[in-house]
Amino acid sequence: MLSRKSSLLTNALAMCCLFLLSTPASAALITLYIDGYNDCAGYFGQGFDSCSIFAADAPEIEISSVIAKFGDGNETNASKYPSIDGSEFSFTPGTSGNWSYTPEGDDPGVRFWVAKAGNGFNLFWEVSDEDFNATDVCNMGTNANTYACMNAALTVTSGYWITPLNRGGQRADLSHLTFYNGEGDVPPQEVPETNSWLLLGVALLSLTVYSRRPCTTD
Repeated sequence: MLSRKSSLLTNALAMCCLFLLSTPASAALITLYIDGYNDCAGYFGQGFDSCSIFAADAPEIEISSVIAKFGDGNETNASKYPSIDGSEFSFTPGTSGNWSYTPEGDDPGVRFWVAKAGNGFNLFWEVSDEDFNATDVCNMGTNANTYACMNAALTVTSGYWITPLNRGGQRADLSHLTFYNGEGDVPPQEVPETNSWLLLGVALLSLTVYSRRPCTTD
């Protein structure tokens, strides 16, 4: 029969392992600058309805289609995502900032977003740290514009954006933000919060305390 000490240690260890397995992995933000283009009127499509993310090494494969575009004139891809009216997104114009998205019901997920300003645009997406470091996926960002890395994009509900530097070395104010969907609506993966690490510390402390108690039998 297991001693009380062994039983408590087993339970504490199980709780600790369960916590680690359920804690989302951290993510890496990738930024890819595309010079001399507008995202939906030249690089990713010749018009808003045809706008879709693709990789340089696989331009024939659609990775992510456009959801909505916000700027001087706001547009939503109503033919493909009729549930989106634009109110789901929020951000503050300028040269950098954060955006947030509150999907409901059949609303699509977001995998990519674009900040357009000046002579080009920045394309953003997040990948897991594992995929970011993997040589056959993103390879520390050096393989960013490849199908393997872009297809590893996580589905998120918030993110950071910054406008690109123009040819004069200055950041122009935002022209527009464009959001692209995540087929299959993979659940968002977020960076662990401070409280998560505190809980882990409590679990490890429990292991230490119980390991120092005298052994008793049931």
